Amino acid sequence: MKKHLYTALALLFCLRLSAQVTFPVNGPTDPKHITYAFIHAKIYTDYKTVVDDATLIIRDGLIMEIGSNAAVPKDAVAYDLKGKTIYPGLIDMFTDYGMAEPKRGSDGGYPQYQSNVRGAYNWNQAIHAEYDAYKNFTADGKKAEAWRNLGFGSVMTFNRDGIARGTSAFVTLGDGKENDIVIKDRVANNLSFDKGTSTQEYPGSLMGAIALIRQTYYDGQWYKNGGYRKEYNIGLDAWNKNSDLTSVFDAGDKQNVLRANTIGKEFGVKYIIKGGGNEYQRLSEIKETGASLIVSLNFPDAIDMSDPYDALNVSLEVMKHWELAPANAGMIEKAGIPFALTAADLKDKKDFWKNLRKALDKGLTEEAALKAMTQTPAELLHVNDVVGSLKKGMMANFIITSKNIFDKDNVIYDNWIKGVRYIINESGQKDIRGKYTLAVGSLPALKMSVSGEAAAPEIIVMEDTSKIKAAYSRQGTLISLQYELKKNNKGIYRLSGASEEGSNAWKGNALLPSGDWVKWTATFDSVYTAEAKKDTAKKDTSKMGVVTYPNMAYGWKELPKQKNS
Repeated sequence: MKKHLYTALALLFCLRLSAQVTFPVNGPTDPKHITYAFIHAKIYTDYKTVVDDATLIIRDGLIMEIGSNAAVPKDAVAYDLKGKTIYPGLIDMFTDYGMAEPKRGSDGGYPQYQSNVRGAYNWNQAIHAEYDAYKNFTADGKKAEAWRNLGFGSVMTFNRDGIARGTSAFVTLGDGKENDIVIKDRVANNLSFDKGTSTQEYPGSLMGAIALIRQTYYDGQWYKNGGYRKEYNIGLDAWNKNSDLTSVFDAGDKQNVLRANTIGKEFGVKYIIKGGGNEYQRLSEIKETGASLIVSLNFPDAIDMSDPYDALNVSLEVMKHWELAPANAGMIEKAGIPFALTAADLKDKKDFWKNLRKALDKGLTEEAALKAMTQTPAELLHVNDVVGSLKKGMMANFIITSKNIFDKDNVIYDNWIKGVRYIINESGQKDIRGKYTLAVGSLPALKMSVSGEAAAPEIIVMEDTSKIKAAYSRQGTLISLQYELKKNNKGIYRLSGASEEGSNAWKGNALLPSGDWVKWTATFDSVYTAEAKKDTAKKDTSKMGVVTYPNMAYGWKELPKQKNS
């Protein structure tokens, strides 16, 4: 009898262990429970607390210990990070990562006044309150890598389509199945003034969008107070269920920030509002709303002033916004408005750090910037017990950098997400920036410059006055280059080689367009220096034939000299 009892208990124990894994593994399982210790690091436990010569210990994706007196377990894999810095993983609370691209349907070529969506849905196609991002989320390794390279470890993601957009999910940017990536399924309710892909005629204006939102709030109250007994409405049922969540409103403009807040005030909802980068123009009124903001770092491009006639038609408003947009976040900070930063709206996410440094130059403090990318979004989304800082028991989301994260020459080495290492840049990789003389076989030597960010420099080969951008890859001391000459000795050149020990010179073998192999060298000429800023105030514009605007921070652009008729 005892034998059968022991057997049953053993079987029950095995079933309990196997139940911890919800997906079958094809082949032998290899559960690794490795303890990692990061020692002698400068650690930001949160946006304002720094511990020098500290130790961080993680295991199974969680932080076990952190601090200057943390003892390193004997079985730990230790990383000596002397001279390096650890920051909490960055958070973006306004993305559509892992969401399918919204597709506009067909209205049949005629005005469409009624919804053409089959089922017990809302009467207006722009109301998608029933949409849950976590049910539609699909991990995308390539897009996740682009985010990780910037230092982000987690994001809020949602369907950016419609006026009522349903709920958003909070996910990590790690690899793996969706079950491993989703941290919180329904983290916020999302709204906007944009009807998105709806083919229905109404609403056809901002006024109509406002009216539709207010009508939906009133419909939701009716449904909650007994309307559900008369009809079943998927949209209104979801609308009421979402009312308990944090609400994020995509306003997109300074005036719409105020309009959104007015709607929220009418129905007792305090929105987190994303603006359009021009909040500084109505800052006092926005502060009075008491709303928290999501601030974009998308700045307008420099204005082309090369044509005098076109320059005269550029409005003062456009010019002032170009000048002041980078100061928006700093002004919001000084006004005391809580805010989170986002990479949303950027044409190229690689501009994120460049634009953030512009904001820092225009008044945003480093402490506020770090808070806006860590603690603030975590608090606004109520996930600050999991991410946003580095404390015992929290998720092991952090980045390892070469120096201050806001320094132009900073290098992000690793991005650890849920205790998994993602190498962004090899630690200790040589700074190759500078000016070189490139000699390929017996061909005439060319000048080559390596500039930009130390971690991801840009390589330019000069052919006479033409600048040719070279594609390249690096791993340690090894490097491969590819560029195409279009004037003399035309064709694609493929170079592979390595840097010489103790110097910045490179050498290796090159494949010519003809198919022949030759030797190549890149001789170091001078060290890289950032281009000095032009002093526009002292520049003589009397003979340039340019249109000037007093008291404006614009660089003068010379125009071609015109011959007298």
